[in-house]
Amino acid sequence: MLLGNAPKPDVRKLKAVAALVLVGVGLGAMASFGGRWIAEGLAGTYTVRAVVSVYDSETVESQDGPDTFYTVEARAEDGRAISLPGNEEFGITDPVVVRLSSLTHRVLSVRGADALVKSHDRVWKAVPAVAGVVAVLFAGWMLVAGRRVISSGLGPRGVLAAVVCGAVIAGFVLLSPSGFGRGAFIDSTGPVPDLSGRYSRGGEPPTVERGGVVRNEDFTLRASDVRRGAPEGAAAWLSEFEVVTVRVEATRLTDFPIPLELRADEHGRPGLVRDCAGAPGAFDHESVVGRTVTGLVCFVVPQGYQPTQLVVGQLEQRVMLTL
Repeated sequence: MLLGNAPKPDVRKLKAVAALVLVGVGLGAMASFGGRWIAEGLAGTYTVRAVVSVYDSETVESQDGPDTFYTVEARAEDGRAISLPGNEEFGITDPVVVRLSSLTHRVLSVRGADALVKSHDRVWKAVPAVAGVVAVLFAGWMLVAGRRVISSGLGPRGVLAAVVCGAVIAGFVLLSPSGFGRGAFIDSTGPVPDLSGRYSRGGEPPTVERGGVVRNEDFTLRASDVRRGAPEGAAAWLSEFEVVTVRVEATRLTDFPIPLELRADEHGRPGLVRDCAGAPGAFDHESVVGRTVTGLVCFVVPQGYQPTQLVVGQLEQRVMLTL
């Protein structure tokens, strides 16, 4: 009898509360996203040098065709693992500099030898986006939930409580360290792969001793000096990396560019910086055929990397030039 006398739930109020909670979730999501975006843009940043240790991709079929999802992780100098944005921009064992927010420790940008991936842009782009979404949500609420809320008799306090409840739920999901608000640092993913054996496949290339000249049918080349650090006049970002600069003297005999690569050890693969990031005296890769050119060649390298040889040429034409 007691159950039979229990009051029936007011369906109108339940629907009104559900609608208001959804509105609160939308508003809370936009406020959380926009607030975090603006805070990250205004707060300080710091950089971490790292080497890409994981590069995996998975392609799945969808209604719109195949979609490829990438997993890119890097090992920082202090041993921590970092989850990185970016798809084809970086490869396994590439040295990178990761810029993170000092407030949330999320990745804001990743720079490699020839690529820059931004996952956070200027603050002013976020403000109109958030304002626009809030306006759309409010207009949707006025059209869909307005009559239902008014006829439910919830009152101002009930309306406010339902909206705040939804906003708190969205804020917790987006900002909590255990949710989408977690930073870039993740659990260990293992060491950086050792790719040093790739040079010995098919036989070790011939070696030219320090100061010698590499000659083939496409070019001649000699390395005259090796220094550490970014050259004067290079772009400011290059100084964020550990840099090895090689001065070379070369003559191109054909229209093909001269392939150059530092020999890599177990630490990773040095990245060639095109034109030394604008430094005066950079090696001219487009020099006129038959002309001898002297200039600087820059490589970004992992911490502690000790260059021993310069790989000149490619495939069966490779020659190791001792530095």
